[in-house]
Amino acid sequence: MNKTPITGQCHCGYVCYVVNGPVVKCSYCDCRGCQRATGALNVPFVTVTSADLALTRGTLAEFHAKGGEACDAHGTWYYCPKCGSPLFWKATDGTETDIFAGTLDDTTIFQAPK
Repeated sequence: MNKTPITGQCHCGYVCYVVNGPVVKCSYCDCRGCQRATGALNVPFVTVTSADLALTRGTLAEFHAKGGEACDAHGTWYYCPKCGSPLFWKATDGTETDIFAGTLDDTTIFQAPK
């Protein structure tokens, strides 16, 4: 469990966030929705409890995909309205948020699943 807050931001720095709680899990997703949303074939996520996540600067834009891919069909993408960087994905039903690991200020927080 991390003792210091987890922080991160989008590419341009307009949106910044903090997590005051533990990492629930680290994982990868390779569904076509995640691939198209990020341009990466294998997307690393750090999952946290949504109540522990707060924006410290900026506002988010959101996108609800019409596709039937796993992440498209079951959640919402949150991204920076200025630079377009994807920051979070949140399931329609659930209490956790997936943070795109590349947006973390300290990317060593992401631990590859075993």
